[in-house]
Amino acid sequence: MPFGVNSEVGRLRQVMVHRPGLEHARLTPSNAAELLFDDVLWVARAKTEHDMFCAAMRDRGVEVFEAEDLLAQALASPEARDWVSDHILNEREVGITAAQRAAEWAGSAEPAVVAEFLIGGITKTDVARDAGLVWESADPTSMLLPPLPNFLFQRDPSCWIYDGVTINPMTKPTRKPETMIMETIYRFSPMFAAEKFVEGGQAVHELDGRVKSSLSTTGGRR
Repeated sequence: MPFGVNSEVGRLRQVMVHRPGLEHARLTPSNAAELLFDDVLWVARAKTEHDMFCAAMRDRGVEVFEAEDLLAQALASPEARDWVSDHILNEREVGITAAQRAAEWAGSAEPAVVAEFLIGGITKTDVARDAGLVWESADPTSMLLPPLPNFLFQRDPSCWIYDGVTINPMTKPTRKPETMIMETIYRFSPMFAAEKFVEGGQAVHELDGRVKSSLSTTGGRR
């Protein structure tokens, strides 16, 4: 059965979700508002409730995919790691020296670890090597890459509309990396490797060499 969503109320067959993780452990009362989150989470409880929800869907025959697992699978490809270094860990986003260190790390670390920190954020204490003078003089809790607690809401950065998929640019700077992560998944995950996204809406269409479209959070194959 091809991917697609033809109804908002029809039977759910496949769904992409995101399990609470490191990005929610990074939340504090002082940074929650900046990260567009209402409050800190009881992360262990949130994980338990997420797992219960996913189990309930599976019990009803829904095939559940964790976005972080799809990202890790995509990052098994050296091409995907290079793309992430160019689009998420580049000089404009993390600085010149830090971008060099980040590219080395992304190219050598385990895919699951890279996926965790791309979503969970990277602090100064996570970086073992020199990342530049400004970075070295920063507070230990300073963020090289911000955490993405709103990545929970999978329908925001991406959604299926009939047999097309859109990757949605986010308005707020703190959420912009979510779009790039979804693009990484659609470009490089083995799950979508056989998909031929064609215009009409061309599920994923090219503009200036970059994909300008995405999937839904609660949206999957229906």
